[in-house]
Amino acid sequence: MTPIGALQIRNGYAPTLSSSQLVHPTPTPRTFQGLSEFFPSNTAYFYSFPSGQDSSFFNGVPPWMEELVAARSLVCAGPNVKGVVFSPSMDPLTWDIMTQHFGVELIEKSSAIRLSSAVTNHISGEERNRLVKESIASSLSSGQLIQAQPFMDEHLQHLYQIPPRVTINLNDKFSREQYISEKYVPKILGTYMNGQEFAQSTANIPFPSVIKVSSSSSGDGVRIAMDQAELEAIKKEFSNITTTIIIEQFIRSAHNLCVQFGIPADPTQPIQMLGYNEQVTTEHGGFLAGIVDPSKTVSGIENVNKVLLNEILPKVRSMGWYGVGGIDVLIVDENEFYFIDSNFRMTATFTFIYLHQTHQVSHATASFAGLFRGSYDDFLNKIAPLGRKGHSDQIMSVIALTHRDGLFRFNAGILFDTAASLKLNAQRLLDLGVESSSLSTLVKTDRL
Repeated sequence: MTPIGALQIRNGYAPTLSSSQLVHPTPTPRTFQGLSEFFPSNTAYFYSFPSGQDSSFFNGVPPWMEELVAARSLVCAGPNVKGVVFSPSMDPLTWDIMTQHFGVELIEKSSAIRLSSAVTNHISGEERNRLVKESIASSLSSGQLIQAQPFMDEHLQHLYQIPPRVTINLNDKFSREQYISEKYVPKILGTYMNGQEFAQSTANIPFPSVIKVSSSSSGDGVRIAMDQAELEAIKKEFSNITTTIIIEQFIRSAHNLCVQFGIPADPTQPIQMLGYNEQVTTEHGGFLAGIVDPSKTVSGIENVNKVLLNEILPKVRSMGWYGVGGIDVLIVDENEFYFIDSNFRMTATFTFIYLHQTHQVSHATASFAGLFRGSYDDFLNKIAPLGRKGHSDQIMSVIALTHRDGLFRFNAGILFDTAASLKLNAQRLLDLGVESSSLSTLVKTDRL
């Protein structure tokens, strides 16, 4: 089995680095506080993105997934940060399943900010954005909000702790050169102002090449073109994109990681490397799972962390940004690696790293999204025991759940020790009626 991501650094320490090589080394480890470790008290954290193509951002995630994404903060916000969530996450039945049947330690209900119930998963695009904006404007105070990908609307600017333009700029793939040295990023082979310009281009490019919508996330705007026919299909798919599209050098790597970090709002506190996950993908770059495994290590990660701690993240901090995030990196060998995407926002992996570091999870985890159709009793009898903390049948750790009209949707991590047990546990969930493209692909893939 290919070695997969371990929790290598905590509070500024790395196994092979001396304290003099680190940025602000912390002398004494302490209990991990999740998001509260990096944000001022009473921060409202909204793990959310504009829907559609609002605020110069491309988001192809369906509304039901947006509900799950936002709900992850309820697990890892810590004692001093409030989680901003959509209404289904606060449903009494949902809360009861999470806390009583799965045994998940959520933040206090009083620390959760519930958006208007008018924002349902049947509403998307401009109307969804309008309702979300109205809800955060009426629910939050000036300077309280941190949002994964902020809105650009002028009337909302006062809500944000960090000027939205700072976060938006850092998250744009086209802006990496501002804080990452050229030698650590793939070559740019082409740049287009929008999808129409890209679709009309006749420039020759090498294959394979990577095509990216520069302001996007979660793989929504990333495709790999293996030949001319695939390039033409991508041009058609992206033809209506209104933001910048770049073509990037394809890197053949030994490892595809997302390296997690935290920059505290208090400038006297150290930058922290929190860990990393292996990103399991298809040969065409499609995302399958993020795997966190405390028992494994990856050759070259120490050098990656050294560059992040000493070069990249101090620059980011000087630009006025703080919080938690993850930078995707392709490791070719111990001394050659490339930073390919930056996520200056919480990621799903942060939740699992939090659970590992607070000793709520001890096994390796592989993330997935699942859907179960059935009654409340069906879900409790068939699925709940498999996610119940400490239960003899536990094979997953659930980090978010919503329930509506007999549909139970959830984010979780499969617990496993080997590639074989990962596939076995994934198949068990499928056999019980859990619908998940990630699980279906994991049981068939040879890329673990």
